[in-house]
Amino acid sequence: MSVKEYRQRAAELCDAELRQMIYEEVEDYLPEAIEAARAELDLRIV
Repeated sequence: MSVKEYRQRAAELCDAELRQMIYEEVEDYLPEAIEAARAELDLRIV
């Protein structure tokens, strides 16, 4: 999956799901997916 696809999927998740992906289940996700989740949360903060 491309970075763009990861970002599109991350955009569909709620904040809690993104945080869970980053902080609680890190070993279950590829670095690209985690980075997409972080980027999506950063966009929502602004």
